[in-house]
Amino acid sequence: MANTAILVPSARRGGLTPYVVHFRWDANPEPEVTGYKLYPTRVSGDYDDPPTDMGNALTGTYEIARPQGNGVWYFALTAYTATALQSAHSTEVSLTVT
Repeated sequence: MANTAILVPSARRGGLTPYVVHFRWDANPEPEVTGYKLYPTRVSGDYDDPPTDMGNALTGTYEIARPQGNGVWYFALTAYTATALQSAHSTEVSLTVT
């Protein structure tokens, strides 16, 4: 499977409420793709933590608890099929939560 498209993050924040990161991405062109997984991490390139299944949508959100979530976050996306094949990670993007 080909790599998925680049993630485009934006965020909404306020006080001690969760930091909500909004993502959008282009569809993987391969017809067998049935969904996407988002990999949030605090360490660039370390995708060992369980991903968040974003379903088959081309947009999604991820909430970061505050204040313990302050700092730099990194995100990557993969596409998957119904038969559990998974693409390589997309280009990583970063976002600083303050």
